[in-house]
Amino acid sequence: MRRSVLLFAGILACAQAGAQPCEGPQDLALAAAQGDADAQAALGYWFAEEGHTDCAIDAFKRSLRQNPESFDTRYNLGAALAESGDYDGAAEELRAASQLDPENAQAWFALGTVLLEAGQPAEAEMALRNALEKDALSAPALAELAQAQRQLGKRAAAIATLEELLRVEPDSQVGKAMLESLRRPSVSPASRAARAFQSGDLVTAESAFREALNASPDNALIHFNLGLTLLGLDRPGVAAEHLSRAVDIRPNLAHAWLALGTARHRLGRLDASEQAFRQAVSLDPEQVEARHNLGIVLASQSRHSEAESALREAVALRPGDTAILTALGMTLARQQRLQEAAETLQEVVRLSPRSAGAHLNLGVVLGDRSQWEEALEQFETALNIEPASGQAAFQRGRALYELRRYGDALEALALARGALGERPEILRYTGQALNRSARYEEAVAPLQQAIVKGPDNHTSHSELGLALLQTGRTVEAVEALKRALELNPRDSVATVNLIKALYREGSDETAQYSDRLRDLKRQESAAARAKVLSNFALAAAGREEWESAVGQLREAVEVCGDCPIQAVLRKNLGLVLADAGEYPAALAELRAARSLDDHPDIEYALGVVERAAALGQR
Repeated sequence: MRRSVLLFAGILACAQAGAQPCEGPQDLALAAAQGDADAQAALGYWFAEEGHTDCAIDAFKRSLRQNPESFDTRYNLGAALAESGDYDGAAEELRAASQLDPENAQAWFALGTVLLEAGQPAEAEMALRNALEKDALSAPALAELAQAQRQLGKRAAAIATLEELLRVEPDSQVGKAMLESLRRPSVSPASRAARAFQSGDLVTAESAFREALNASPDNALIHFNLGLTLLGLDRPGVAAEHLSRAVDIRPNLAHAWLALGTARHRLGRLDASEQAFRQAVSLDPEQVEARHNLGIVLASQSRHSEAESALREAVALRPGDTAILTALGMTLARQQRLQEAAETLQEVVRLSPRSAGAHLNLGVVLGDRSQWEEALEQFETALNIEPASGQAAFQRGRALYELRRYGDALEALALARGALGERPEILRYTGQALNRSARYEEAVAPLQQAIVKGPDNHTSHSELGLALLQTGRTVEAVEALKRALELNPRDSVATVNLIKALYREGSDETAQYSDRLRDLKRQESAAARAKVLSNFALAAAGREEWESAVGQLREAVEVCGDCPIQAVLRKNLGLVLADAGEYPAALAELRAARSLDDHPDIEYALGVVERAAALGQR
């Protein structure tokens, strides 16, 4: 919202560190689950305070189903809906709250502010007048009323309201600026808006663009510029409405499609965002930002092959753009093409040697390649450039851990905790470093905290199991290690430690897990041999030696059996067969890969080969 005017009213809730989104503090969640309306409302307030707005909305709605006459809950739901960008829904709840307590000035004020955000200045004016009837000296209400009057073209009334505001609050910079702009010789709202936008005064620009819309409601460019202004004010929901209107009026307005894609992306509407960016590209093939943003949207959906194509097109149009090169490098890394990723990010470092983020990204990819000395050098360079970077401190600690410099790692991780707080990954690495230093008693607490904050990480449970086992707490160790294997049945280290713990207890389960360990070792060995064959095959494919490549990949699939990488092997075999022109066999392998793993990259590869096969049959 434009200002922080929607204050959550009158409910207190305890905070519990580490609760997961839509779970909340255990005692509060339990009471809410038992149908306690007040607990539901308090849970909603807790979620809102933690920044989980969607969870807060759900909790407030559940509370209202049990107690629809609660003013506080109606008000808080309106505030949460406004925070999410649903201004129409927020207005509905705040109207209801105002009817429940008609003498509450804050409720009328909040309603007026939300209505202004929703582009309803006439009703906003009435709500704000009601607020001022209850509290005539409210400077924020006077400022918002002047905005509403200005948008309605009531220049004299807005001036009078601003004069009253300055009597109440003589130092109000907002009031002075608005009054000065209204007293200037008459300038068209569109011109005033453009001037304000260019100067960075987005609040004034929004008001003036809305005035312009009152005079020309079907002007696509005004809708477009108002949408851009609202994006700048971080209000993507309302921005999307005006940008959608702009492209409805002028469907060939490429820049409006680009801005609409950005608004939808911020709202988490990825499919609609992709559609808008593709439309921008089709209308303006030279539109670099649309290709860049399209690549980011596709990557966020794990459609990395498609993302790579879009980003390479953007790089071709603007070769030295470090933001695009960074996105391309990270997309390559997510496809495990780490050599290409490192080369791309090295180019970013060359272009921006004083960018801490560039060194940090390169270091992460070098670490993924197990080049930990080189990674450490990049993290330390990032810290020299930006000494307060908690992320660089964490990654430095991670690199030192991998280099078995556990004492140094613990110092770096302590700095990261100071900068970033008690994040689960920092706590986990701290526990691991303590375990490797044989400081098992000390390792227990950070690993337990890591599990509270991130309960689904199998490594945290596995490391906690080791620490508990080494300190003689065998029953707890068994519980932790079994949980690790529930989360990752292929964790051979957890399996070994669980066998040790069960053996100490004299458990009959020892034999069962020993059999499982033998099977895991067999699979790991098969995967390692299959990976070597696959690497040789891909090298042969790069030389267009199709027969050799196909033969080696078929052997890799056979060697792998049910090993963890069989889906990747079959995908690679399918792509090589397609390159060799053997489309029926290629499609069979890709469909088999999809049945093993529904990863978007496999789906995309299958689609590409299906289209190529169809063209080849014509």
